[in-house]
Amino acid sequence: MSCQVEVKRVTGVLLTGGWSEVDHASFEVHGSPLVLMDGERELGTIAGGREGCSAVSWITEGNERVACHVSEILALKWSKEGRKWDRAQKA
Repeated sequence: MSCQVEVKRVTGVLLTGGWSEVDHASFEVHGSPLVLMDGERELGTIAGGREGCSAVSWITEGNERVACHVSEILALKWSKEGRKWDRAQKA
């Protein structure tokens, strides 16, 4: 049996280093590679697309973007209503 998760309601991601909180509704799944750039020069890809594994990314409460392979996720936290402070900002 599968469990469906609405990505915009993900509130936390567990990686090997611990939980990372997801700010607002920033959790995204990427079907194409995440490309590392140095100015105009492409340095390589880290996840998604060519590697055959989707990438995910999100913004932390510290306003940093985190990206990794889907396979690196150990668990997700999500809320039926989304994060409570996100709901308050919408009102």
